Parts: sequence; structure tokens; C-alpha cells
Amino acid sequence: MVQPDNFPLPENLVRRLRAISRKLHHGDGIAVLRGLDPAQYSDEDNAIAYCGLASHVGSLRSTNLLGMSMSK
Repeated sequence: MVQPDNFPLPENLVRRLRAISRKLHHGDGIAVLRGLDPAQYSDEDNAIAYCGLASHVGSLRSTNLLGMSMSK
């Protein structure tokens, strides 16, 4: 499982992602992170980057079609 302790990022990016997390959870609920060109990476690398960055924003939770958590 990708999580912040096994997906380290530069401290300045971690601070930006924490600010995004606050904005998402307590503000208007939307943010855009720019600067990565997905065309430069494989689909697998893009998925890993997405999960790694998202792990610094909040907990990853899978849900089914009914919105019920699938995580243990």
C-alpha cells in the first residue's frame, strides 16, 4: 500500500499537499495540482504517482457502487 512513509516527497511539496488537504476537507473541496506531464511516464508510473501524491492529501479508501468502504 502506498502511503506517506513509503512515498517520501520533498518537504516543500509535502507542505503544499497539506494545504491542499485542508482546502479539500475544510474549504471549497477542489484543487488542481499542476506540473507533471503524464505523457512522460508509463500508465503504471502515473498510477503510482497518483496514489503517492494522494496519500499525502488524505487516506485512500475504496468504495463499492453503494459507497460502502471496501478497506479493512
